[in-house]
Amino acid sequence: MAEHVGIDRSFISELENGKKEICIRNLEIIAAAFDMTISQLMARV
Repeated sequence: MAEHVGIDRSFISELENGKKEICIRNLEIIAAAFDMTISQLMARV
């Protein structure tokens, strides 16, 4: 996923493990990489 999104793999890992909090800009980047809105991305959280 990190390669597809263009965000460092270690940062993604830290997000997944609760060591980092995500900012709106990174949510936008991830959502755009999967052709989604932030609302769609967060719908199942």
